[in-house]
Amino acid sequence: MTLLLAQETYDDTTQENRVSKTKEQDLKYKTKDVKALGKAIADLSSDNDTMVSDVSAVNEYYSKLKDRCIAKPETYEVRKARHEPNINGLKQALNILDSEMAFLQRKRWHGQVCGSLEVR
Repeated sequence: MTLLLAQETYDDTTQENRVSKTKEQDLKYKTKDVKALGKAIADLSSDNDTMVSDVSAVNEYYSKLKDRCIAKPETYEVRKARHEPNINGLKQALNILDSEMAFLQRKRWHGQVCGSLEVR
């Protein structure tokens, strides 16, 4: 009986040692995996930060390009304001010409009035 009891104790201790070694190995591998995953997370976070800053720079450049390259229609007020000086100048020139035409002297020359619109 003591032999059976000693055998049982030996078998239990052997089994506990195997389980303990297996757990130690699992712990060792899992610790190694945690370290590798932590490094991978750090690398990927760094890559993500770089990509975010690159995308931000590209979007900023695109918005500047879009402002310069995409035609925007002018409003009526802007076009009117741009043409207003030309129109005023032409009106002023027309007034000057009209007032000077009134002072033209008309002479008869072989039956024709000088300054008439008829050209021979």
